[in-house]
This record gives sequence, structure tokens and C-alpha cells, in this order.
Amino acid sequence: MPQHTRLGGRPNAVAQAQSVSDDLRPLAGKRALVTGAAQGLGHEMALALAGAGCDVAGLDLRAEGLADTSERIHEFGRDALAVEVDVCDYAAVHQAVERILEQWGALDIVVNNAGKGQREGFTEVTRELWDYMLDVNLTSVFNVCSAVVPPMIAQGGGRIITISSVAALRGGRLLGRSAYAAAKGGVIAFTKSLAFELAEHHITVNCIAPGIHDTPRRAHDTTAERERVLDRVPMRELGNPKDLAQTVVFLSLPSSRYVTGVVIAQDGGHSI
Repeated sequence: MPQHTRLGGRPNAVAQAQSVSDDLRPLAGKRALVTGAAQGLGHEMALALAGAGCDVAGLDLRAEGLADTSERIHEFGRDALAVEVDVCDYAAVHQAVERILEQWGALDIVVNNAGKGQREGFTEVTRELWDYMLDVNLTSVFNVCSAVVPPMIAQGGGRIITISSVAALRGGRLLGRSAYAAAKGGVIAFTKSLAFELAEHHITVNCIAPGIHDTPRRAHDTTAERERVLDRVPMRELGNPKDLAQTVVFLSLPSSRYVTGVVIAQDGGHSI
């Protein structure tokens, strides 16, 4: 069962005074859902959508991180919902989406960001690890989409964004090995197929394939490890999570309504 927490409701007068006028926000009044919103890239995506005017529901297993994300969303003068749920659990995801819809009435933007990397080489991959990699990186996307697509069709449109990886395009141990790359490759194929099926319903489905970004998980890299990473990136720098989050905003804008079924490799040239 998902643990559904509403944090703070509508923002207070101080937060409203600090927020930008909705007239200047391209996504003012839209309602978004971001999986894996408690930390890293998902946290930045949630904040970028809030900054563009969205109310944001975050789904994650990390309650403390979700609370922090929600408080930051309030600083933009937007509503926030924090839902502690395992995105690998089909029934729990459907229950979570139903409860979000009960409160907001609709979901306009859905970002499938939750995922997990892999360090084990192929000879270390057990059947259990293989199944887990597919569950958390690919099946979770199906779980969320199966819950949000019917209401999006009923409301006449929406935006779905999936997060794959450059590992799906070129592999390599710096990005995630065989099971991870296979799952993220499945995300790309799923994105393209779903985009084709849902185009007639005015639902766009697009994918971002990030390269190596400067997230907290890289904070413990040694100098040698960082240099080894940078040697693979033509731009010689790690990606900025805030830039990646703005790509999510771009794909959510009204002006992007004719963009669907694309894969954007945001990787500093790593996939070249």
C-alpha cells in the first residue's frame, strides 16, 4: 500500500509572495507527477516543473527525501503531494495515481524517472539481479503509464516523459552494465511504441537519455575515477542536473505539442 502524505497543502502567504507571477510561468496550473523525486535528477525535475508553474506529486520510497522535495516545491508557491510507494508494485502505483487524481482531478505531465544502476559485470549477474534491473528500470515505467494513460485519454491529452540512459545507446561500464543497459534500451523501444499509439489522443511520449551527471552519487568519486569518466566525454565535464531538468520542462511546454517519440541524448557528446 502506498503511503500518501499531503505536505502543507497550498503554500502560505510568504511562499506566495516569493513566487513568480503565474503570468510568467509557461506551465501555470498544470499538474505533474515525477517518480524517483526524493533525490538526484528526479528532485531537480520536480523543482524545475514547480518553477515553471506546476503542482507536483513525487513518488519514491524515501520519505525523508520526498518531504524535502515537497518543501522546496512550496517555495515556488505550488502544491505538493508526497507519495511513498514502490514503483515496481503495480497495484500500489495504481492506488497512488487514483488518490492523486482524487485530489487534483487530472495529471497533465508524468515523468518516469525512477531507476537503479548496476555495477556488476555480466558473469556476476544472477537471475534475481536481472529481474530486479528490469523491474525497477523498465516495468516500473509500464506500471506508471498503465495507471495514467486512461485518465489522460479521457481528459484529451497529456505529456509523458521517460528517462533512459546513454547506456542504452552505447553500453559501457561507466553508465551501467548489461542488465541495466537492456532495461534502459527497453524504455526507448517502449517510448517510441507508446508515442505512436497515443498520438491520436494528443498525448506526447518522449525520452531523455542522460549521460553522466554530477549527482550526489558521484560525490565520492576519487580524482582518478573522475578523470576516467571525463576522458569518455568530449565536453570534458559532467552534466548539470538542473540543465537536464529544463529539458523535461521543454518537453512539457505547449510549444512542444508536435514533438513525440524522440530520444534526446543529453550527454556532452558521450554517445557520439
